[in-house]
Order: sequence, then structure tokens, then C-alpha cells
Amino acid sequence: MPDVPIPRSLADRLKKWEQLRDKVPTVLEETPHLREEHTNFDQALKQLVLFEHQQETATARLREATRLRDEQDKRVRLLNNRLVAGLQAHFGPESERLIEFAIPPRRRRRRRKSELSKQPTGLKAQEPAN
Repeated sequence: MPDVPIPRSLADRLKKWEQLRDKVPTVLEETPHLREEHTNFDQALKQLVLFEHQQETATARLREATRLRDEQDKRVRLLNNRLVAGLQAHFGPESERLIEFAIPPRRRRRRRKSELSKQPTGLKAQEPAN
């Protein structure tokens, strides 16, 4: 007896079931008690194929919607960056006014203690010679 693999995926099961659906009519003369079962099986299989097509269509629409959303997200981020840059140029990158627009102002750079100790103390700044 040949090994018949167990179909694991829906596509494999559909192939197997379609083969069964197509072969059973050849023996319905001998097995009239299976006629109603075959009819029900055929209708259920057609419904399953219809659902499979609907799912494929929905998946394609979802992919397209995701692609369009990602493109729009990229566009909005670009426009956001331009707007933020414009507001920072107008008010200054450290301005507290930026908070009104949900833009965190840049922190002022603080000198480290080691940088302060490197500066000479008590020396007057030399004036440039004219």
C-alpha cells in the first residue's frame, strides 16, 4: 500500500478534498447511500474555497493599506521635522516656548568641572591691539 502523506496545510487538504470530490461520482452508482453526503461535501468544499478567496482578498487589501499607511507616516514625519526645524529657527532651539508645541527645547550645554578648572583665573582678557 503506498504511503499517503497527511496533508498539513489548507492548500494540501483542498487538493486532497477536491480529488475526493471529483472521484466519488464514478462510484455513486455502486454507493447510492453516499450521494447526499457527496452533495453536502461538494457544497461545503465550495464554501470553503470561497472563504479562502475572501481571505486572500482581505490579506491583499490589508497589505495595500499597510503600505499606504507607512508611506503617509513617512510623509508626516518629514513634514513634522520641517515644522519643528522652522519653530526652532524662529524661537531658538533652547526656547521654552517650544514646549507649547510639544517640542522639547534643547538643553543648554553645561561645562564640566574639568573644563572650568582649565580656564585661567585672575588673568585679564587681553585686548586686541589696534
